[in-house]
Amino acid sequence: MWEQWRAWVVPNLGLIEIGMTFFLVIGFCVHQYWKMDRELKKDRAEREAREATEMSDRED
Repeated sequence: MWEQWRAWVVPNLGLIEIGMTFFLVIGFCVHQYWKMDRELKKDRAEREAREATEMSDRED
C-alpha cells in the first residue's frame, strides 16, 4: 500500500503543491468575500435603523 502511494505521490508532488496552494488561495478569497459581505450587511442594517429613527424623530 505504502509503495503504491509513494509511487503516485513522489512524481506528482509539484502538482499536489500547486493544488494545495490553489485551494488555499481560493479559500482565503472566499473568506474575505464572506467577511466583507457580512460587514456590508451589518453597515446597511445600522444605516437603515438610523434612518428609521431619524424619520420617526422628524414626525414627532
